[in-house]
Amino acid sequence: MLGLTLVAALALAQAAPTSDTTVAVRRGTRLELSTLGGDITVHTWDRDAIRVVAEHSSRERIEVKTLGAVVTVSARASRGAARAVDYVITAPRWMDMNLSGTYSDVSVDGAEGRVVAESVQGDLTVTGGRGLVSLQSVEGDISLTNASGRIELNTTNGEVVARDLNGEIYAETVNGDIRLEAVRSGNVTATTVNGDLD
Repeated sequence: MLGLTLVAALALAQAAPTSDTTVAVRRGTRLELSTLGGDITVHTWDRDAIRVVAEHSSRERIEVKTLGAVVTVSARASRGAARAVDYVITAPRWMDMNLSGTYSDVSVDGAEGRVVAESVQGDLTVTGGRGLVSLQSVEGDISLTNASGRIELNTTNGEVVARDLNGEIYAETVNGDIRLEAVRSGNVTATTVNGDLD
């Protein structure tokens, strides 16, 4: 019994290795990450460095590249397309972010730069964001807290919940409710086809 448990544990460890990479970045550098599947979680800190921790299969290799003012994070498979990869990233608070996934929940906490996040099938949850905050999902809920600037929130099948916002606000859903709280704005547009506005 113990032997079977050990074999299962070893197989699981081989199936889901973890990559952990930290690179220094200069102020003004933007983060770009696009994935087919797997969750994207971004935390922030006061260091001028980005740490990428990823869980993936043994077929994938995680690449963190800096080219000019852009840091790209991607997965490369030894054969075929890359499978789902779960990312946990720690980035500078000031960093602009462009995050996208097809089957991905995206979460960002403590951002003080521009945040652009997109998912086809997944929820988007963001705390912070300045200048431009654009969150778009097809099948998923959107939640935004403590952001300022131009704010664009768009989902087809899901609800939009936003609070503590300051700036120009556009919120839209087809099938879902929209709830806005503690908004300071001279221009708010909120539309839903099948849902309530609060």
